[in-house]
Amino acid sequence: APTKKLPTATRAGGRRVVSKRHTSTEQKAKEKLYKREEKERKEREKKRGKVSGLLDKSRWQDIVKQTVLAVLGVVVSFIALFFAMRYGKEYLPHPEQAATAIVEAVLAQLTVPNITIAVASLIVVVLSRYGYTAYQQAQARQQEKDRQARIAAVELQIKASREQASAAALERKRAFEAQDVEQRTRFVKEFEEEERRRALALEAEQARLQAELDEERALQRQIALETQQHRLESDSWWQAQAAEELRKKQARKGNLGHDYSHLDEAYEAEAGMLDNSDDSEDDAELQPLELELEPRVRGTRVGLVIDLWWNLATVQVRELQLQCTCARCGTDVDVTVSGLYTPQNTFAARCKRCKAIQRCSLRPQLAFESQTTLGYLDCQDCIVKDVIHVQLNGVCMQCSEAVSFSKPILRGSRSEATCRHCHQKSAITAKSFELQTFDELGREIEAPFAGTSYSKRSKSNKKKEAVQVIKEGQPLPDNGCCQHFRRSQKWFRWKCCGKAFACPICHELSACDGAIDGERAYRILCGQCSHEQMVNNKTCSSCGFDLVGKGKAGHWQGGSGTRNTSQLSSKERKKNQGVSRSGVAKTASKKGQRVGPKQ
Repeated sequence: APTKKLPTATRAGGRRVVSKRHTSTEQKAKEKLYKREEKERKEREKKRGKVSGLLDKSRWQDIVKQTVLAVLGVVVSFIALFFAMRYGKEYLPHPEQAATAIVEAVLAQLTVPNITIAVASLIVVVLSRYGYTAYQQAQARQQEKDRQARIAAVELQIKASREQASAAALERKRAFEAQDVEQRTRFVKEFEEEERRRALALEAEQARLQAELDEERALQRQIALETQQHRLESDSWWQAQAAEELRKKQARKGNLGHDYSHLDEAYEAEAGMLDNSDDSEDDAELQPLELELEPRVRGTRVGLVIDLWWNLATVQVRELQLQCTCARCGTDVDVTVSGLYTPQNTFAARCKRCKAIQRCSLRPQLAFESQTTLGYLDCQDCIVKDVIHVQLNGVCMQCSEAVSFSKPILRGSRSEATCRHCHQKSAITAKSFELQTFDELGREIEAPFAGTSYSKRSKSNKKKEAVQVIKEGQPLPDNGCCQHFRRSQKWFRWKCCGKAFACPICHELSACDGAIDGERAYRILCGQCSHEQMVNNKTCSSCGFDLVGKGKAGHWQGGSGTRNTSQLSSKERKKNQGVSRSGVAKTASKKGQRVGPKQ
């Protein structure tokens, strides 16, 4: 009968467990039983053959075979005797005599006892054969009964084991279902807990974002109010200036003879107030400036690009000199702030052009080899354009004593200082300075546009121009060209003032004393990527731009000129003298050699 398929149980987690069927087990048990019975039968037959060998059927078959062979031998002997008597009479006795002798011998043996013995023996053999056959049939019937009994016992055992396996499978299924239910319950609880935590985190994040949004809106409203107030003040100031200029013009034109002494007194009072404020700041007691261990990322970040750092634990800004530009009109101004004392870390002055109050405050920070930020600048109405130079104070790595660098840190120049306690040298070399602008939320932004409010007030149609901030990786303004040299795509930096200009003429126009004395530039800036490098570089070490250029050669140039007319400048008078534009010599007249020079 076909076996019944058992149901499959599902474990927790998706695994399926199939209960093992018992068809193969039953078949293997039956085959094993048959082999054992066959082996026992062969052993019994072997043992029976040893005990009663005479009753063995194979034995009797051998006897019959031997008898038949004997009869055949006798027949063959008679045939041979016949041929011998026929063809060999002279050698053999008479056949009749021989046959007579044989018959007599046979008849002599056929006696009553011998015949009785032969018949009795034949009867005993036949009876023994029938008894042996009956015994074998009885044994076979008994073996069949025993085999059927064993098969029934094995079937009962298999049925019991099957029922036991089914019960175990059912128990395992129930256990798996209970475990699955428990795990599902646990998973549902964990999922609900995770969803609850996510909902709480989302609510907290939304609340934080809403608070930041409210703060940003309040800040924007405050900025808008301050901007509007500043614009109103500026407009009123400009209106007053325009009215005053109009009054002066009318006074000069009509010779009205107005008295402007009160204006002079106002100007002198304002100048005196500024001077007195400066004196009061100088006379005030200097307070040490607290360093921010975790400063807020805001304003303009000033950092170092280190090339050499030797025997220094930390460094701090002692004095920072910057080049800033007015956010309203774009006028440049030099700013110097201190990183040690609190009154001197803030710079405040009026713009020379638009009279806007410019403020710049430094929040210094400790810098070390892996953190090169010197501090952050909070600017108002001014934008940091470039870093001129920095003066640093350091801490010796050997003895942890203060070290002061006497000379300012210049780009590409090695600055050294000797510790007065352990007499070890400390050195630092900066490749360049980094300038990054961040908003109130700490996000990096591009430098704002200069002259925005000034251009709005003047109602000019000029486009807004971005501040010329030197940032490595970006091209210089106008690719480094100026009005004096339109093809020179590079800037130069002079050591006398620490500033960068496009050409020596621009340097002279800045009224620097070094330009008048003929000071030479010591650094060069690539116009394509703003990378600062040595002045004798022919090509940019960062982007490979040709810094020298291939201009037209001259005829003389101090003896190093050329005679190739195709390379001569078009302004050279020797370019087309005696040859054509393609370089072929022209045909010259020889009449003067024949008739003499022209009269």
